[in-house]
Amino acid sequence: MKTYYLLINILLLSALCASCSKEEGGSTPEPELPATPKLSIELNSRDIATKADDDYTPTKELEGIYDYYIYVVDATTNQVEAAVSGTAQSVDKVSVDDIEVEEGKKYVFAFANLKRIESDPVITKILNLKEGVSADEILSNDQRTQAVSFFAGEETNPLLVDGTHHIPMSALMDSTEVSAKERGYVKLDLYRMFAKIEFEFTNKYEGEVVIEKIEMDGFQNGNVYLMPHKFFPAMEAKMEEDGSGNYEAQNSRDYAPFLPDGSYGEIVQPIVLNGKTITLDAAPKKTEGSTPTYPKSSDHIYYVNETDLATTREQTPSTRFQISLLMTMGDEKVTKPISLPDHSYTRRNDHMIIPITISDYTFELAVGNSRAPIGGYPKYMQAGVADDFTCTLEYAGKTELFFNLRDVTGKLVEGLTEKDYDLTLVDDPNGLIAKDSDGQPDLTLESVGDGTGTITTTITNAYGTAILSLKIKLLDRTLSYTIYLVRERENTGN
Repeated sequence: MKTYYLLINILLLSALCASCSKEEGGSTPEPELPATPKLSIELNSRDIATKADDDYTPTKELEGIYDYYIYVVDATTNQVEAAVSGTAQSVDKVSVDDIEVEEGKKYVFAFANLKRIESDPVITKILNLKEGVSADEILSNDQRTQAVSFFAGEETNPLLVDGTHHIPMSALMDSTEVSAKERGYVKLDLYRMFAKIEFEFTNKYEGEVVIEKIEMDGFQNGNVYLMPHKFFPAMEAKMEEDGSGNYEAQNSRDYAPFLPDGSYGEIVQPIVLNGKTITLDAAPKKTEGSTPTYPKSSDHIYYVNETDLATTREQTPSTRFQISLLMTMGDEKVTKPISLPDHSYTRRNDHMIIPITISDYTFELAVGNSRAPIGGYPKYMQAGVADDFTCTLEYAGKTELFFNLRDVTGKLVEGLTEKDYDLTLVDDPNGLIAKDSDGQPDLTLESVGDGTGTITTTITNAYGTAILSLKIKLLDRTLSYTIYLVRERENTGN
């Protein structure tokens, strides 16, 4: 795992003392006055936090620094003492030396790629800042003061990133002391203001698949704050402590994004990706004793606003981001909806990788928790595209999971019995699932035939996540599904 910290290093160089000599007559020359204080600043393009093997993905060409803006602001007067801008020579790093400033406490603000949003009122004011001008109501060390928008009119996500539309970036150093006798060095990490979504498709359907449209629902297109979240250094340190492949820190609501009022939980028009179609070759027919290599397609990348589906930052939402695919499978037009497990927010500079498996079978799951409304029937979630389900439980007590397995035509799969199902409890660290009289998990599966059945369990008063694995054996393959049972304190009435 790569290690990344928001580093602020001040290098102090001893001022050269003027040599003193005594002239004839005993007079002593006045000491040499100190030189004008100077500051060197280095900007780095922060690698993107991702749920991948290395936890970070390196900067791609269109995701780096193209033009930059640096402002040194006096902390007492809030006047701009230095305003430096230019074109970056590298997408990864910018170095500016010998910026002349006065002694005292300073704030250093840095930005990149602001031209794409120069019409935003906040950005217009920033780009017009000059030396000697007050930065009041324009630049502040308080992260939650200025909000910007990347959308105009009726635009919806995704955000365009290409050779002329680069990702805006920002950085802030709370303060540094500058002395007339010392040379200062400041190193800042620029964080992208967008989140990155990447799809990885695998085709297990024995026929060609053409993905014609992708819809993503839940990403907000309102305002976001100009400056990066101040929790980033703490989050990154915790990620290093957790170790590669452990995403506890990334999933913690301690590090959910801060958003302006009105942006929490905002559900916008679905993101409709109507660009090039994605064609996946037919999966090879499975033969006895062989392990087929399924056709894959990766690097389908889109950029979105950071979003939190909770109504306030402290709450845990009951919804997840939704995705729907419109595909042609053989001669059939098929729409596949999925819910993204473990994703209720995405931060700026995050890289969300979404693996999607396309199968000719659709698994449907519905949750019946105790205290269900009278006459209420649970809604089915589908997994013909993804193999994971997240089931949020409101109450302890008896819980039933109703399932259906359908083929590509939508018909229930015939001929399945209980011996064709393998249900196991993979993990339950908090004891969410009760034990039976033999000390075994209270977990049963009953098949009622034709691909339909019920999983029954008892949920304790604990909070946390239990993970179930369900395997369904067919004539030519075994289907595998993962079910996350989640009970969160914020959502309970107990």
